[in-house]
Amino acid sequence: MTEFYYPSWLYQELIDNSLPWQEGKRMSFSEFHEQYTLHDSHWIGVFYNVAF
Repeated sequence: MTEFYYPSWLYQELIDNSLPWQEGKRMSFSEFHEQYTLHDSHWIGVFYNVAF
């Protein structure tokens, strides 16, 4: 069984390209950092061993 990390509505809106991008916020990183912390977010990373 596959476990999804995102709600189904988000997946569907990404596929349909119907997210309300025009309602996004514009702010500097300083403003962002004042309002949000790393604890408020979910980070996804791709890690590559540079030795290879």
